[in-house]
Amino acid sequence: MGWVTQGGSGPCYRLVTDDGQPWALYGDQGLTVAAGETVIVKIKPLVLKINCGPGEHAHIVKMEVVR
Repeated sequence: MGWVTQGGSGPCYRLVTDDGQPWALYGDQGLTVAAGETVIVKIKPLVLKINCGPGEHAHIVKMEVVR
């Protein structure tokens, strides 16, 4: 679980987990999230050569906003 620091409709998203770890995530599902939202994300290793910014890079399998 973490909060979104750079949202939008992708394909790149940035978030910080509860333990302070920054993540740069790639997702080609067209998900739209806003900065500040809390999300739960299932990820897998990123095999594409895509740079989504600073942090650990991963590919989004599923992301949902916690309401």
